[in-house]
Amino acid sequence: MHPLTSQPLLDGYREDWDTPFDATVLPTVSGYHARLQAGATERYLYLYLEVDDAHFDPEPNTLHADSDRFDGSI
Repeated sequence: MHPLTSQPLLDGYREDWDTPFDATVLPTVSGYHARLQAGATERYLYLYLEVDDAHFDPEPNTLHADSDRFDGSI
């Protein structure tokens, strides 16, 4: 776990984490590559999880909500 000097912006990117990128590679059985990094301020614990998905499909322009499946962002 890394001490953070300020709270990172919770936007899905780790640019504002003030630590070097040395996330721990997680073992998976699904074939996805996943990395985890933990950081803490005086009060909060933050976890950064990154998963590589070769089949990522962002929301298409022609969306049919009743039949289409897609990956969305938080």
